[in-house]
Amino acid sequence: MSARIIHFEPDSYPRVVAGSGGELDVLLPFRVETDAQIVAYRLDADVDGRSWWPYTRMRRIRAGFADWIRTRMRTHGQFRFEHLPYYAGMDAGRSQYLEATLPAVHAGARVTYALEVTFADGVQARSAAYTTVAVAPDFTRDDIRRTFIPHPGAALDGWVLYHRRTPGRDEIRVDVVDLFAHRQDRPDLAVQVATW
Repeated sequence: MSARIIHFEPDSYPRVVAGSGGELDVLLPFRVETDAQIVAYRLDADVDGRSWWPYTRMRRIRAGFADWIRTRMRTHGQFRFEHLPYYAGMDAGRSQYLEATLPAVHAGARVTYALEVTFADGVQARSAAYTTVAVAPDFTRDDIRRTFIPHPGAALDGWVLYHRRTPGRDEIRVDVVDLFAHRQDRPDLAVQVATW
């Protein structure tokens, strides 16, 4: 049996959403490419060096959910930018999706994590270890540095760049219009950060 755990790709980028009490919730989706049945999963996570495993919630994203999201986007023409888009890019076929939620993480926290999955035959797979910083998603219009559409009629290839400076770090956000990972002509977007 072969299995791959995929993370930090268009359908499985980490997300940060506003939680309760001014804290943040970090959402960590993973794509597991396998034909085998997943019977157990666990995310090992540390927030600023402290184990977050007791607080972590895990769920399996049911088959057909991405199709439902895409249909809703087509018929209603709206979605919540801070939460839904990566679901819309989810792949079908032999992929299965798991998502972890790390609740009540403070802005600027360093989050380190890895996913472990157990299959029906007892085989286990573990993802690479990842590290990210929890950045509050509440950028404002004043934080916009550039809005770009390559040419008339190419709005789906457009993007908006936000930047703000906080004590100890610079924070950026890039919003793109077309979020569908399955689109064959999807434009590449790379962000290069320089220090001055």
